[in-house]
Amino acid sequence: MSGGPVTPTRTAHAASACALLFGALHVVWSLAYYYFPAFGRLTLGPTFEWSFGRPAFMAYDLVVAALFVLAATLPLFAYRPWGARVPRWVQGSGLWTASVLLGLRGGAGVVADLLVVLGIVSATLTRWVVYDVWFLVLGILFGAAARQLRRRPTVAAVAGPSLEPARS
Repeated sequence: MSGGPVTPTRTAHAASACALLFGALHVVWSLAYYYFPAFGRLTLGPTFEWSFGRPAFMAYDLVVAALFVLAATLPLFAYRPWGARVPRWVQGSGLWTASVLLGLRGGAGVVADLLVVLGIVSATLTRWVVYDVWFLVLGILFGAAARQLRRRPTVAAVAGPSLEPARS
């Protein structure tokens, strides 16, 4: 696979795109309850109507969608010029927090799936395997973006010394 080295902006864009796609899926699932129930059953399984038929779950799902859209902005703030207004420690804290939460959710799911595959736990695999891997990949991408943020020079270092006269 060619395409050049993996740069911080490529990692940031990949993390943002994956988070935005997952946020969009949550919105689609909420709409699917009313307009496309077959899609909901296909992607989430037979309990789709039961889950989304409850107003509290629908509200929860829309909050999750908003959180994923917000999370999609974190890597972009770290590598876009307009993100320079946000302190670097805020950017790093957000990226690391997202990485840990998504990685733990995905890692726990993948381990549980592996226990089923290996026959250690007697259960059947469901389509949630895809989402477990998705969460793990998101956690890795956010962690990579956070790690690369630490190595990136600050805006002040790139800009050089200030041209303003010193105040006395």
